[in-house]
Amino acid sequence: MKNNRSQILVNPKFQYKYVVMTAGFAFFTSLAIGALSYFVFRDVMVTFLNQYHQHTPELISNLNATLQSAGIKLGLALVSFVAVMGYIAVRVTHKASGPIYKLINVIDEIKETGEFDRTVNFREYDDFKELEVSFNELLKSIHEKDNLRNSKNAS
Repeated sequence: MKNNRSQILVNPKFQYKYVVMTAGFAFFTSLAIGALSYFVFRDVMVTFLNQYHQHTPELISNLNATLQSAGIKLGLALVSFVAVMGYIAVRVTHKASGPIYKLINVIDEIKETGEFDRTVNFREYDDFKELEVSFNELLKSIHEKDNLRNSKNAS
């Protein structure tokens, strides 16, 4: 049985925490790489100009325009990269928080009804499949012991 969940943020606190961490890491890494690239490019160009004594105002103006254009492109690349990393983080945390969300729902059902004849079913591509199997085995064992105890009490 395929179990689709249309709600992407099933545990917002958990998911936002990891999205912010991932996007922050991506932002600062990209910022460092972009700034390093920008300054290395600028230094190479200044060194080149100094070697060949080409300090005309027009050349300096063109160099500044090129550097500004490169800075804008690096900024756009940074924003795009952070957005993609944020999206990936949401998808990855969904795979982890989805099963926990399902497990909590089944536990809540058991608390409300007092009946252990429930099972938890994760989607085929969710993480924590071992937890699903172990939890279902635990519920089955409790249900069987509960039935045995009830049948002894009835006799």
